[in-house]
Amino acid sequence: MINMVKMDFQTGWKQIEPCIQKLHILLDKQFNGQELEKEDQITTTQYSNTYTIIYNMCLEKQLKNPEQLYEAYKDQIQFFVINKDKSHIEHNNLPKLRYIEWSDTMSCEEYLWNTNNLLEQEKNRFAQALHRFSNTHEQISSIFNDEMIKNYKPILLSKDSGFQYMLINEKTKVLQLVYNLYKKLNDTFEDIRQAFSDYCAQIGQDLINQKIDAHLKEEELEKQQQQTQQNIQKKLLSYAIDYQFVENIFKYFHDINHIINSNFYQDPIFKVSFKNALDRFLNVQIDDYGVPELLANYTDKTLRKGAKENEDEMEKKIDKIIEVFNDLNEKDIFLNLYQSQLAQRLLMEESESIQYEKVMITKIKGCCGQGTEIKNYEGMLNDINLANEYKNNKLKFSLPSPSSQKKFKRETVNENRDHAIEAAIVRIMKSRKQLEFSELATEVNIMMKKFKPKLIQIKKKIESLIEREYIERDSENKNILHYKS
Repeated sequence: MINMVKMDFQTGWKQIEPCIQKLHILLDKQFNGQELEKEDQITTTQYSNTYTIIYNMCLEKQLKNPEQLYEAYKDQIQFFVINKDKSHIEHNNLPKLRYIEWSDTMSCEEYLWNTNNLLEQEKNRFAQALHRFSNTHEQISSIFNDEMIKNYKPILLSKDSGFQYMLINEKTKVLQLVYNLYKKLNDTFEDIRQAFSDYCAQIGQDLINQKIDAHLKEEELEKQQQQTQQNIQKKLLSYAIDYQFVENIFKYFHDINHIINSNFYQDPIFKVSFKNALDRFLNVQIDDYGVPELLANYTDKTLRKGAKENEDEMEKKIDKIIEVFNDLNEKDIFLNLYQSQLAQRLLMEESESIQYEKVMITKIKGCCGQGTEIKNYEGMLNDINLANEYKNNKLKFSLPSPSSQKKFKRETVNENRDHAIEAAIVRIMKSRKQLEFSELATEVNIMMKKFKPKLIQIKKKIESLIEREYIERDSENKNILHYKS
């Protein structure tokens, strides 16, 4: 039977401190994987006495509102535990000692798994002993997390066995662990996202370098072959190089999306990092042409007669084309070249299927909306359908071969862009009447779905419209523009 004795908090705490010290020793040894000595054990008598003291402290006297007393004891106990445990951890610096030892001797994968196991052990101890003190757990855990996880990030991003190694070698489980550990810290993943974006950009640059190397070999072949053989061989090799390059881009998109979905749980911030990487290689010139031209030529080859894909395979290939198209900054280059190639396929009756053409146009419309190009595409299909209703003698025309479209003339596209930027500025200013330059530039960029105009292009068009008295600058603030009705 428990001997009830009136006892104040301070007196009781002093009496149970020896038992608390033993608990510290026990936890220290358990943390370090050491065996417990007999004198480290808490005896039955010590346990019984400590339990009685705590019981008496909690039943010092009956109050009208005992919850206030228990809440006060909770605050005091939490204060003692936090200060003593925090002092104990900082004094002995067990996490830091572990961090120094493990980070020097273990690979990143080993370190992360060991740290995670240690974290789970600490979590289980709290669940068993101090489950009601969630705030205490959070504060003690933050010390562990700062030493063992947060401080390890620079090593994770720089070590040979670190983050880049995990990405290259498809270490799915470890990458998931990286994500979960830093997610618990409410980490913004800024450094990790940048490392991921750099990885994506490097893979893209490797694809470009492979293509450049292939073209160097093509030039070497040109020197070695006779002129007649060379022209035929060169064309075949050039087509194969360009076709394989686009196929590699499709695989690249698939692989990176798989990493994001499987390792980073489809987190949108990693998708943004991927998009940033795409801008660093997908929208650059390769020789005197770029990905929009290569993708258009690939699309033309895919939709021409002779395609070996069945309906499902064809739709999947069209989806891959649209996925890359959607991330192009220069969509208008693709659209103009696609229009001329569509006309050739239809007039020469070389389209694999009108249905496939309709699917392609519908998906382009989903990306760009109902623009002039879409109307032109649909008009071509309607004309062909109308022509097929008549069975007159066919007339044959000599049309340029598709290969001549590879090096697409961009001058016409640039002229169309100038008109589109100018029309957008007038439309916006007519609606808003007055805008600052930065606001106008932002709205123009939002309106341009088929390409991203450069700031210098917008400035030139504004100056042109000012000269022609469509808009004017504010008399006091030159950064403000007014629409002249």
